[in-house]
Amino acid sequence: MIRLWKVPAIIFFVLVIIFSSCGCFRREVEEVVAGVEREDKPLYQDIPVDEAKRLIDINDNVFIIDVRTQQEYDEGHILGSKLIPIDEFEKAVAEGEIPSGRTVLIYCRSESRSSKAADMLGKTGYNNVKGQSVNNMLGGFDEWRSKGYPVEY
Repeated sequence: MIRLWKVPAIIFFVLVIIFSSCGCFRREVEEVVAGVEREDKPLYQDIPVDEAKRLIDINDNVFIIDVRTQQEYDEGHILGSKLIPIDEFEKAVAEGEIPSGRTVLIYCRSESRSSKAADMLGKTGYNNVKGQSVNNMLGGFDEWRSKGYPVEY
């Protein structure tokens, strides 16, 4: 025989389980309705300069982001890159300046700012949507230039 105090406790735990799973379930339903396919991946990938160059050469869907200052950008940047200084990056992400459905490559001078930006973008879930990825270029623009890869002014 179940003691009377156990019935409310069992009901309480069942309700907690039901209500705590509703938020997750609702998000999954919204993503299915929107046609978003999710994957479980790390927030972003660190890739060496040579791999970044190869990625740009073989994939015309790469969105290249330079998170340095305007002055650094004007002194040379990767062909086709978009300047979004690290101080403005969070706002740019919030305002939807990073296009969906793209492979994103982020770089700075030596990789410290770009890893912060990649982490920031990765935390939005960008890297977990099928067809999208976030990549941080190790070595940064200094190494890109030292390898003799093309630079635009």
